[in-house]
Amino acid sequence: MRFHEHFGEPESSPARRPSGALVARTTAILVTVMAMCLVIMAPGANAALKAKTSAYVAVSAVAVAPGAAVGITGLLKKGTGVFPGAIISIQRKLNGTASWTTIKTARTNTAGQVKATVTGNHYNYDYRTVYKGATTAAASVSAAKTVVVRQTASITATSTRSPVAGNYITVSGKTSPALKGKTVGLQLLNGRVWQTVGLSKVSTLAAYTVKGKATMAGARSYRVYVSGATGVTGAATAAKTFNVYGWYHLSDLERVSSNRFEPQLGVSIAGTSYSRAIGNRDSFFWARAPYAEYNLSFRCTRFEATAGLSDLSASNLKVRMTTAVDSTEQDHGIFGLGQKTNVAVDTAGAFRLKVQNHYVSGTDSSAGKGIWGNARILCMGKP
Repeated sequence: MRFHEHFGEPESSPARRPSGALVARTTAILVTVMAMCLVIMAPGANAALKAKTSAYVAVSAVAVAPGAAVGITGLLKKGTGVFPGAIISIQRKLNGTASWTTIKTARTNTAGQVKATVTGNHYNYDYRTVYKGATTAAASVSAAKTVVVRQTASITATSTRSPVAGNYITVSGKTSPALKGKTVGLQLLNGRVWQTVGLSKVSTLAAYTVKGKATMAGARSYRVYVSGATGVTGAATAAKTFNVYGWYHLSDLERVSSNRFEPQLGVSIAGTSYSRAIGNRDSFFWARAPYAEYNLSFRCTRFEATAGLSDLSASNLKVRMTTAVDSTEQDHGIFGLGQKTNVAVDTAGAFRLKVQNHYVSGTDSSAGKGIWGNARILCMGKP
């Protein structure tokens, strides 16, 4: 009896086949394994497995005086904690440029920091921290922080603090070293706007001299502004007040009191024509001492004119011409036809000016006028 017959088994039986579900699961596992192998072998795959790092930079001050020292701290973190023992670099570049320079490379301390001190700062620099990464840690670069050097400029001398409109103001001063060679502007405050009235350059000794024309009478604010450049911030001096004086013709000013006295345009004295003059309105027949008074309001310092008789006066007319500053009268002489003199009167601190012509003699008192040719007053603004 054959063995299989003895045990009641059939002579042969077909091999078992795996179920469809098992085949599907096995295929999915193989595909996943192959995909992981491809990821691992792909370029840069290690980076995906490296710990994330974060770099930071801090500065001891964001603005410093020229030549001051600045403390720079680089910090590196891995995940949410600090990263000690990592090699990082502190770099800087001139603000407004693109090229970075390493100023220190070192391992971070137990707090994840590297510190550096930069001395003798005269220019604006950007600072950052750079970590190049390692086998298990990804590279990182911090955002930049800028340290600005506050440049300085000062006025050390002026040609005058009481210029006359139309004349020049000369201002001298010094700047911080980084402003050597930069443009200097003398500026006038007009309303709320600074207007440049003169230009110059800072010397190699960090000094300057600049001049500009005074154009408007009154108390005027001037300053000096020095322009900056890449990595250098411009600087302005403190404003200074100048009492600018201007000449005002009496023929244009209001008379607060007068007697037959008014502007005389295009009149001649001793052969010289004066386009802006004042004098008696008509002959001395109507008034023997015509006059005019003007308020100076304590703003004026000097009165000037050419005194004499109109060339149309009678040949034998004589006139005395006087001024009075407040209550103080000054006699400028007696004039006949063809005679004249230049008059200059100090009016500093005075409130009122009086000019007057006095008839002295002449057979025909109705013919002639006393004239103050180009009579003008120097004032800090219109009186």
